[in-house]
Amino acid sequence: MIIFSFIISCTLSETLHRLLKLIGIIFVFKEISYRHFRRFVRIGYICNCFSRRTLNKPSHRLLGLVFDKRPKALKDEQERKALYDKFAAVVSKYLGLEYDKKSVYIAIIAQKPSDLIHEGERLHHCVGRMGYDQKFAREESLIFFIRTKEQPDVPFVTVEYSPAQKCILQCYGDHDSKPNDSVMDFVNKKWLPYANRKLKQIAA
Repeated sequence: MIIFSFIISCTLSETLHRLLKLIGIIFVFKEISYRHFRRFVRIGYICNCFSRRTLNKPSHRLLGLVFDKRPKALKDEQERKALYDKFAAVVSKYLGLEYDKKSVYIAIIAQKPSDLIHEGERLHHCVGRMGYDQKFAREESLIFFIRTKEQPDVPFVTVEYSPAQKCILQCYGDHDSKPNDSVMDFVNKKWLPYANRKLKQIAA
């Protein structure tokens, strides 16, 4: 009767944990396969969804059973989709800053986070890492690719542009090299003034 009352007084998730404690941690790790142990984790997560309790007791942390979190794969996929959606919204907003007039060069905005990874890998710099995709999604800085009209799909020079400061933050070619004078003239004297004019129209 004592044991029965003890179990009834607990929520389902707490009951599972107390039963595990009664069985003994050593028994859990020695006698239950890893696959079965993972089943306990999933069952505990489901129970917690119903009970809406936060299980942060030391015994829970010891067993690694923190159930108030979503499965990591699901959480990562949801965060990835959210990033891509925000990125796409920013691209749509600033698409007018692209430039393809009266020059051998063009300036195009990165379309998605994977474009940054590709650009960084091809040009051997850090635009595909270091959180530039997050900064882009927050509109802290925008990434534009400077290409030649003859080879618009071949990575050439990468520009980081600040819409708040209306200036170029970084401009690098392969292996963080400084672009030649022709490219810098295009970036500073043609594209940048054009982009800033377009930015005023967006803000208006």
